Amino acid sequence: MMSKIIVGVMLLVVIAMFWKGIEVLGPSNTNRDVLYEGPKKTVEQRWQAAEEWMDSRKKNEDKSK
Repeated sequence: MMSKIIVGVMLLVVIAMFWKGIEVLGPSNTNRDVLYEGPKKTVEQRWQAAEEWMDSRKKNEDKSK
């Protein structure tokens, strides 16, 4: 009799876990309040910054040799 109660409780726990998982995957309104304004820099500015970083890194490597 005790084993049936334990199996029943464990079954309820598993069902509760799956129910909560399905609830989490469902639609929600939490992300609709966050507005995306885009990046702070344009693509050209980011590429320019990357090129400057590469140039400064090359100069530092040349100095260290």
